[in-house]
Amino acid sequence: MLCKGMVIIMVKKRIALILAVCVFLGIGLVSSAEVSFDTNGIDAALLMDADSGRILYEHEKDAKLPVAGLSKLPALLMICEAFDVGMLLDDTLISVSDKASKIGGTTAFLASGEQMRAADMMMAAVMINAGDAIHSLACAVTGSENAAVERINERMKALGVEYSASDICGSGLVLSAAELSKIGLALLGSDTYCRFGTMYYETIEHATGASATELANPNKLIKQYSGCLGIATGSSAEAGYCAIFAATRGTTSYIAVVLGADNSSKRFGLGIEMLDYGFASFRNVLVAKEGDNFGEAQVVGGIKRSVNAVMKQDVMMLMSMADTQYFTEVELYTNLVAPIYAGQEIGIVRYTDRSGALIMQAKLVSAEAIEKSSIFDYIRSILHGWISNF
Repeated sequence: MLCKGMVIIMVKKRIALILAVCVFLGIGLVSSAEVSFDTNGIDAALLMDADSGRILYEHEKDAKLPVAGLSKLPALLMICEAFDVGMLLDDTLISVSDKASKIGGTTAFLASGEQMRAADMMMAAVMINAGDAIHSLACAVTGSENAAVERINERMKALGVEYSASDICGSGLVLSAAELSKIGLALLGSDTYCRFGTMYYETIEHATGASATELANPNKLIKQYSGCLGIATGSSAEAGYCAIFAATRGTTSYIAVVLGADNSSKRFGLGIEMLDYGFASFRNVLVAKEGDNFGEAQVVGGIKRSVNAVMKQDVMMLMSMADTQYFTEVELYTNLVAPIYAGQEIGIVRYTDRSGALIMQAKLVSAEAIEKSSIFDYIRSILHGWISNF
């Protein structure tokens, strides 16, 4: 039996490449119109399969809305990824600026001039989305607030998120449910986020002599929903109650986004309903393994006349529990001219349902390198054929 930590690590490793995989596989992001939820008192909602990026349910997913504390998640992502590559270590001492100590909203009660271990600040940043911790860590990573803002905006641009912050915590900025799902997906790809994301209750000590700060994760699904991987919640008078939830069971993982709920119960209730629908209605199935051969593509002008077209990596496909049938169509590119390098794209596999509708597609690559033929290769080939006839 897998322990919770092992499950999180496995899911993190799978999710870490999802955005790149979606581009590689050429997956069409389609929405399901077959399900509806009660969205009275909800501004926007979305359910996404985390392995393919396929949207299974949407309600105003592209509407730009105030998102309360979730506007700090772009900064949190930048910090987590910096931690991942060793720019910050657990025992790195982080200083708290006067500006950081005065940030409003959810905080870890950090004092101006205080120093704290980076790991302890990360707990506060991830567990409760503490603005003072996020500001302090972001400045430690980049050297200044301006540099941090620039790095955050660049990261969001790379994710395809329209986000132009003027401060680290993204004060006053609006985001859509679709954009938040991309940020949530990227967070799940971070070792650092996964390390702290499912912590429910911790305390951090202050070197100033102040009382320890209790960190109670406001995402109650961590305790109440099987397979919950966390992410974040937030609320304000303007934004209402907002959240990004993530959960995994077996080989299937989902991200659910709820924005502008009238109350906290409605936010959690819709999140649970969407996740339940996903797990009850779909499952991810391994349809092709890395290295699976899908035929031979012809090569012109090479020392070999053909090359095997293979799948570059495992392909998971989200399938309805009610209909697990799918069809495969292989297209190998023609007019391939040597030289061909190993891993070069040389074909496509299309997966369709019984109606012929495209579910997803994956690219095939060359199993080996094929060098260009020289004049001596042609002479050798002619002599070999001539001798073989005797």
